[in-house]
Amino acid sequence: MATPAHCLYCFECLSAALDRRKFPSLSEVEESWDAYQDAKTRGNPGDPKDTQMTDAEDEDEDDDDDDLASQPEDDKDVIVDGTGKRIPLQGGGRLPDNTQRPSATLAPPTITSHRIASPSSGSSSSTPSIKSKSSGTSSITTRQTSLASSRTSLSQTDAGESYSGAAKRAHVRAPDSPMFVTWNITSRTTGQKNLRGCIGTFEKQNLNDGLRTYALTSAFEDHRFNPIAATEVPRLSVSVTLLTDFESCSHPTDWELGTHGIRIAFTWHGKRYGATYLPDVAKEQGWSKSETLISLMRKAGWTGLKDSWSKVLDGTAGCSGALGWGKKGEQAEVTRYQGRKIGLGYDEWDAWREWSEDKGLL
Repeated sequence: MATPAHCLYCFECLSAALDRRKFPSLSEVEESWDAYQDAKTRGNPGDPKDTQMTDAEDEDEDDDDDDLASQPEDDKDVIVDGTGKRIPLQGGGRLPDNTQRPSATLAPPTITSHRIASPSSGSSSSTPSIKSKSSGTSSITTRQTSLASSRTSLSQTDAGESYSGAAKRAHVRAPDSPMFVTWNITSRTTGQKNLRGCIGTFEKQNLNDGLRTYALTSAFEDHRFNPIAATEVPRLSVSVTLLTDFESCSHPTDWELGTHGIRIAFTWHGKRYGATYLPDVAKEQGWSKSETLISLMRKAGWTGLKDSWSKVLDGTAGCSGALGWGKKGEQAEVTRYQGRKIGLGYDEWDAWREWSEDKGLL
């Protein structure tokens, strides 16, 4: 099943391509999304005061008292260093001279970030940055350090404690899956959402590579539209559909509206045609089954008479039909499948990315 993290990853890939920076991995996005969701359950994840010390607090020479206040009453005359050694405090709660103050927490092991090669040089270098914070991406080494330090900082807060729990939840590798990525754009004048690109595959794909590929292909190579420009990104939303349960239909209408997507393939006047509609399309358009099939055949390029659609698919119009009439390998095929669409808009992606950048997770 598709998840919001899959949608965030599509936005990340589009943004990276337009900004000409390296892509994150899907696992990085999933991990950051877990942390973000956990932080939201404990308060406002975007408020830096919840997770970071202010400059004034950092410079306050009396901040030793804040650390001591969190210790049990019996331990306020000592402090424990990173090795567990108890160090007696002098008058006023000060450390002995020449004693280095231990850190509040120990940094977890550095997590190596596996990055994918940068986008091809086909993207225009003059394309404006989607987000100013995103235009410069640190090296892998710097990223490893920031990941470790940010997680140390997070562990000192409610959000960080929640993140620590999220980090312990191992991400089970999702199985390879056929998929479609759909971009929609909100009209400036009407406020309505319009299709901006939709491309996918029925071949099983590794999610990391497949989502990246089809996020970019649907954004830049859908021949029905011009490539998406950076200036359009704030009005975009994206949806991901992972496809399952493929079954051959016994007849052209052997599927359920709102449950199944359908894929058709047929031969007409010696030419092969094919197209698909995802499970949500017919229901959103308010179509009947026959209207859906006619529209789908038109989408495939069929120009025959509207009333003859069933004859084409049934094999009674001088062409290959669903019951196997015609040459071997040219029979009409109607396949049903399922898949739940998950969608996410720019504002949601923007809020998550800003939070993730503040924590050093991206």
